[in-house]
Amino acid sequence: MSFFTEEEETSLAIKKMILHVVGGKSFEAMPERGLEEESFFTGKY
Repeated sequence: MSFFTEEEETSLAIKKMILHVVGGKSFEAMPERGLEEESFFTGKY
C-alpha cells in the first residue's frame, strides 16, 4: 500500500542531506549539505 499517488511519487526529489557518523565518541551535529550520491537514495524504494 502506498501513501502517495503515482504522480506524487514521481515528483519526489532529494535536495539536501545531513551526514552523521556514529561512533564511540561524543555526538557532534553536522551542517546540512548538498545532495551527494543521489542514485543510492533513489534506488532504495
